[in-house]
Amino acid sequence: MKQDTIHINGLSIGYHSKSSTKLVAKGIHSTIYSGELTCLLGANGVGKSTLLRTLSAFQPKLDGEILVLGLSLIHISEPTRRSYIS
Repeated sequence: MKQDTIHINGLSIGYHSKSSTKLVAKGIHSTIYSGELTCLLGANGVGKSTLLRTLSAFQPKLDGEILVLGLSLIHISEPTRRSYIS
């Protein structure tokens, strides 16, 4: 039985600066299942690294929801988050 480990709903990613926000991608929806190989493909500059940094909580999301094992990413402690991500 597949378990949805990471669920992404309406995610917007990008960067905040002092004067503005740079939107890299918006409206990302996906589910990543345990035990399956997941590949992230795209051209240079489309936001692959930004998405991975956001999913690992190294940078904040701009909008949307990231659930890890049914829990919001922001409510998971850093040590637990590290364990889940690895």
